[in-house]
Amino acid sequence: MRRDLTNRTSLGLIGAAAVCAAVVSACSSSTGGKGDGPPAGGGTSSAGASSSGSSSSAIVPLPPPLAVNKTVWFAGMTITVGTVTAEASGGSGEASEGYVAHVAVTLENLSEKSQDGFPSSNADLSYHDTHLQPESTSDQGSEVPGKTKAKARLDYSIPSGFDVSQATLTIGGADYQQSRIPFGAGTLVDHKPVDIPFTGQIRAAPATLTISSAQIRADDPDGKDEAKAGHLYLVLYFKGRHDTGPTIYIGYDDLSVKLPDGSGSAGQDGYGTTDPTDARRVYIPIPDPVPAGKWTLTYTYAYDPASKGSIPLTVPASAASAGTPASVSGSASATVTPS
Repeated sequence: MRRDLTNRTSLGLIGAAAVCAAVVSACSSSTGGKGDGPPAGGGTSSAGASSSGSSSSAIVPLPPPLAVNKTVWFAGMTITVGTVTAEASGGSGEASEGYVAHVAVTLENLSEKSQDGFPSSNADLSYHDTHLQPESTSDQGSEVPGKTKAKARLDYSIPSGFDVSQATLTIGGADYQQSRIPFGAGTLVDHKPVDIPFTGQIRAAPATLTISSAQIRADDPDGKDEAKAGHLYLVLYFKGRHDTGPTIYIGYDDLSVKLPDGSGSAGQDGYGTTDPTDARRVYIPIPDPVPAGKWTLTYTYAYDPASKGSIPLTVPASAASAGTPASVSGSASATVTPS
């Protein structure tokens, strides 16, 4: 299942956002109160402190490079913001008003298929109530081949009063899980996948699925999708076997989970067969924060809905949350065969 990419952001765009933040810091001091000013209790950045006066025409030096070096996971890629640099709009080493911030980004495509870039409108650079969008991107091809890396850059125009050293880059639209990279103080929302020690077999005669591992993550690299806001994915990795020999297809919605409150959720993406040489996976939407307690995983044989098998999955109180998923544990050794 592939949804519209308008709610995702390009890694290249993300990089530019970081640069803008650095440039804004320098402009903040030059206007003497115009804009949002420094965060409460945080003081001004070193770039802002270099301003020489309150007049909008005062000459201020460009801020020094800002090393961010933080990585997030988003829509089937990792996005690493490196160093943010500043350039005067006139090309000189000083500027009276605006700067252009260059945010260097490295994109890594985690899927096996090529990835398109993301919309720049979803690479938001913010400081207090001021939000910026990249004006352009560069050094990025139209696609990033599967399992490869690419360089990108985001370019932002930085207004006065914007402290880049305290800015935050938000990737993704509000309808979906967002990743956040603070350039200074703040919480990194990286959505790094969390491995779950969950193994076991589910039999729904005449088929058997052997689960080798599981993860909780905020994206679906296969579908290049980001989970919707308020949700994450339970990802199951498995192999299948069919008693009578022929290979059959396993639909992603053949696998489902029942949560502690009695609600349920079926897979919405993934792929699988009973060819034992194929490693397969399925993505099941789950609530965020992840509810702790006893879960039940069920496999329904697609060609006979009456044939089902289930195994337990225990999720502790330290279950994953939207920002930084905590460890989740589970175990399954029993095989339940329908009578």
